[in-house]
Amino acid sequence: MKQQTIDHLNFDDSIGAYRIALVEREQNDRSVIYARFRIDKPELSKGNKYHWVSMKTDDPEIAGHRASEEWGRLLSLQEQNRVFRGLKVSEVIDKFMAEYQERLDYSLAGYSIHMLRGYRKSLIRYWRNYLEEELIDNVSYEHFEGYELWRRRYWRDPKRKRELARKRTIKKKPSHRTIAWEIGNFKRLMRWAKDQKLCSSEIPNFKYNEGPKNSRAAFTLEQWESLTKYSRSNDWLQPNSGLGRNGSDRRLLRHRAMLTVWVLLLGHSGLRPGEALKIRWQDVRWGETKFGLEIAYVSVSATHSKVKKRRQSLVNPSGAQALKDLLESREANIFALPKGDFSKRKDFVFCDTDGSAFSDFREGFNKLIYEADVETDNDGHKHVPYTCRHTYITFRLTEGTDVYMLAKQCGTSVEMIHKYYDDTMPSDHIEELIKGISQ
Repeated sequence: MKQQTIDHLNFDDSIGAYRIALVEREQNDRSVIYARFRIDKPELSKGNKYHWVSMKTDDPEIAGHRASEEWGRLLSLQEQNRVFRGLKVSEVIDKFMAEYQERLDYSLAGYSIHMLRGYRKSLIRYWRNYLEEELIDNVSYEHFEGYELWRRRYWRDPKRKRELARKRTIKKKPSHRTIAWEIGNFKRLMRWAKDQKLCSSEIPNFKYNEGPKNSRAAFTLEQWESLTKYSRSNDWLQPNSGLGRNGSDRRLLRHRAMLTVWVLLLGHSGLRPGEALKIRWQDVRWGETKFGLEIAYVSVSATHSKVKKRRQSLVNPSGAQALKDLLESREANIFALPKGDFSKRKDFVFCDTDGSAFSDFREGFNKLIYEADVETDNDGHKHVPYTCRHTYITFRLTEGTDVYMLAKQCGTSVEMIHKYYDDTMPSDHIEELIKGISQ
């Protein structure tokens, strides 16, 4: 590559030299002028005494004007001790996402499709737009502090009205918990960047105050009855429209049948959605109550438990019956899979037609609660799969189940149940509240 110096600008008496040199380089059979800046703080430019920037022109006059403007910007950055050579936030996000996807593809422990989707939303959709061309080393406390206001304005921008109309599941007003989660994801990105030597600055010690933590919503009894009734109906299990030219697609019908069982299992055992998706038939054991009602026990391995502890959860009769019906349908291969359906001990309970475990039922669940007309709670918050677990815990508390035993059943703590799951009202505990009161 041939190059030659064509001009000097900004002579500095204090160092007895020019601050800017314009250098013409030949690139791909054309000339491009670069500016070489002599800086005072090499530590802001990866230890380099000179900082090079393309002026993106071969016109010396235009290059001179652009170089003067860039020098003013570099002076300002040096005064603020802000880095001006390094990776942009967008570039770091791309590297992080590529590595996460690769590790997920190889099924490494600690990587999930759920978190991948979460990172796509929080890092690519929001943080990339928020910080635009900012360098990762220049992310400051003020950036974290200003994120919430920017985020709350994001979907109010008229330019995004059409996109918002297409994506029904997007919440225009994010909760404090969502904001906290998105900020936490960006901090994880910065820690990863430091570990990878992509970022040299310290991570700002910002703590987001999400306010008082409210109990998580549960389905009302009326909603739960509507949901379970609809999920067992022919309108859901045997739809006659919207499934393509060849009528009901067997794969879709199989998926819907499993989703129904999954919802019933969560609502009758308190399992976490992810825990239920990982169980195999060998993890299910059948039993009976002293009244002759059939129940089931599900073993949750430590590797699939959020709290990393092995436990056994009891499944109430309705959930146990749904599991048994699913197993019998698998054994009978009612959906006519070429090599039979998956009913052996080591087969996943909730699996695709190739036997692989489903990563989630999110889209199907959203369609189910929409068609069952139970999409939101009384405050207008959209229900999610976790709502089934919340519902189980809330109903058991209403029935007077011992909270310690309930915590063991659900793999959580008494404190967490009181803090997040107790949606019961005084009217649900009348007998307890009037104990000892005279007639």
